[in-house]
Amino acid sequence: MVFLSVCLRSPNTKGTGIVNIEIQDTSDTRKVATVSFASEEVAAEEKKVLRLFAQHAKISGFRPGKAPDNVIRTRFADGVKEEWSKRLSANARDAVMDHDDLRVHQLLKIEPGEILAEAPVEVVVTLDVEPPFELPEYESFTVDETSDDVTQEEIDELLDTWRQQRADFEVVDRPVEKGDYVKCSYDGVIDGKPVGEIVPDKAMYGKQANTWEEAGAESGIGVLAIVEGVLGMKAGEKKTCEAEFPEDFEESRLAGKNATYELEVHETRCKQLPEIDDQKFLKSMEVDSVDALRERATNDARSQLEQKNAAARRRQIRDQLLSEVDFELPQADVERETQGIFRAMVDANLRRGAGQEDLENHRDEMFAKAGEDARDTVKLRITLGRVAEKEKIEVTREELTQVIATQAMMSGIDPREHFKELQKDRARLAALQQQVLFDKTLALLTEKATVTSKENNEGNDQEKDS
Repeated sequence: MVFLSVCLRSPNTKGTGIVNIEIQDTSDTRKVATVSFASEEVAAEEKKVLRLFAQHAKISGFRPGKAPDNVIRTRFADGVKEEWSKRLSANARDAVMDHDDLRVHQLLKIEPGEILAEAPVEVVVTLDVEPPFELPEYESFTVDETSDDVTQEEIDELLDTWRQQRADFEVVDRPVEKGDYVKCSYDGVIDGKPVGEIVPDKAMYGKQANTWEEAGAESGIGVLAIVEGVLGMKAGEKKTCEAEFPEDFEESRLAGKNATYELEVHETRCKQLPEIDDQKFLKSMEVDSVDALRERATNDARSQLEQKNAAARRRQIRDQLLSEVDFELPQADVERETQGIFRAMVDANLRRGAGQEDLENHRDEMFAKAGEDARDTVKLRITLGRVAEKEKIEVTREELTQVIATQAMMSGIDPREHFKELQKDRARLAALQQQVLFDKTLALLTEKATVTSKENNEGNDQEKDS
């Protein structure tokens, strides 16, 4: 356990008050600072508070600002004491934040001691700090990327995606084939009990009326026996299907059980893709010829590849930063980040249809993963902050305004209203500014890195300086 004591003049006082700071180490990142104010400093702060109350007080027999200190002290005892304590706490906070030997990461708690007139006062500040560490030689980082030259296969895949998005679904009167979309109804039982009663929160496993299924789909959610059972059926036909849920089935209440489903097909639709030269299709793509469509596909495929490469470069820089620095992390920040990531994981699983029992069964695994991600997040933030400081990277008002405007447009709200909301929430605004700073820092590190480029879908590497 280490103690560090230092004396300095209070930054908020023009008098002779002296502030003494004694720092106790509880770990490499957790500190407890005891800030001691001399009696004259305490008295000076009380004088300011009394003057403030006197200026606004309406006391019979005295003009505003002229009431004696003892009258103000008696009349507004609780308010004076509260404001007095706040000011000394703020002075203690500022003294700790300005301390040359502390790189403050987060203030956790400020506890003012008993305040008495003309007596010294101690304020205890608990904080987490960033430990000292050496930045890696990031100028020597290397990243791999694929050539920006797109292949014909990638262009054709994009064209096919556009055709899939604009497909028609025609009603057909024939047996269901793989890939058809089938309107059907089904109801399942397990040992005489309706599946819907076993998993009341998962209707897709129990009873469905007039639902659509893709016949023979190899992946997706729902009951596999139904997806495969509709194959060969025609509209109006009924059949019984047997479903065997595997032992490791995602819905634990059905895992290892056998169900019987009564299935009926109501309608079959066949997916019809438009031809590449179909005029309606070309118009929907806002082009007037197949050549123009292919040109757009080429440009879009190249843009997608550039974005993919940019994301890959940033990811590689991130991984190299994380692997080449090692230091103890501020625990409070890690715990807060872990809780946030864990809640996001739970919400995402609930949206995908996971049940409470499934979440409970995987809680420890999810929390461990959240903790791992949180440690990487906090470590990366501290490291990027140190790089930004070294490289003198700052966020301009124009850059922050542009990001706020972009966020507003993507959310479909008025940028001015969005800015007003952020001004009310200083923490959100500070977090956004920090994110912009980190994005600029990652961009700089990417620019400094040496890029190893290879031809798309080929193994020939060639190095070039970025």
